[in-house]
Amino acid sequence: MAASIQTASELDELDHGPLGRLLLKYSWPALVAMSLNAFYAVVDRVFIGQGCGVDAMAGLTLAMPLTMLFGAFGVLIGAGHSAILSIKLGAKDRVACEKLLGQLIAFKLLLFLTLTPLVYFNLDTILAWCGAARVTPGAYAAAREYLQILLFAYIFSHLSFGLSAMQRAEGGAFRSMLCMVVGFGLNLILDPVFIFGFGMGVAGAAWATNVSMFCSCLWALRYYWTEQTAVRLDWRRIGFHKGLVWRPFGIGFSPFFQQIL
Repeated sequence: MAASIQTASELDELDHGPLGRLLLKYSWPALVAMSLNAFYAVVDRVFIGQGCGVDAMAGLTLAMPLTMLFGAFGVLIGAGHSAILSIKLGAKDRVACEKLLGQLIAFKLLLFLTLTPLVYFNLDTILAWCGAARVTPGAYAAAREYLQILLFAYIFSHLSFGLSAMQRAEGGAFRSMLCMVVGFGLNLILDPVFIFGFGMGVAGAAWATNVSMFCSCLWALRYYWTEQTAVRLDWRRIGFHKGLVWRPFGIGFSPFFQQIL
């Protein structure tokens, strides 16, 4: 009951609260979350640079275009769906909100099931496009190992970022920020454990990211499992819904291109 009261008051505040206070309240958690997201790559590079050497650092640089492309596809889906969700919440259309949440998950799963095998079986060609011929064999091996491990857990990263964006759109800016804090904090702890403690090198950095993103995803889902959000997660809504399939992409394409350029 407390959770329902909390989300109802958040929605009422979005409808009637002072604009200046709302901007401050909802901007700083988003700023923190975006900063932590940017620091993910920095943390990996700090520990890999200290524990794995120059070739490993060069390998991460070689892998960066592909990781940014995966992130851009996540933004394409998440930004559009969260924006439309805000519009539908304002219109008090809860059914459409539930459909958007289910459709976000469906698109994330579709992206994972199509893009992951496509990249995995063409990884050498893609790395060649990224400039593999200009790096050392050690750097190429590091990039390949790093990406092969990340590929099969990207679904957790995409779901974590997507669900946190949806929670922010419904007024749960602080809860959304906590998803990023959980992932970043675990990555900060696990990177040195896996790289130095277990001697796993670049693979350790990739596994640390996978584990932290898995936990961040569970943290995001936790709010829906405990009914602490304004929009209910109905597993029967996971799919593609007529009238809602293409609208999010009209909004999501702009941040998508900003991410890849």
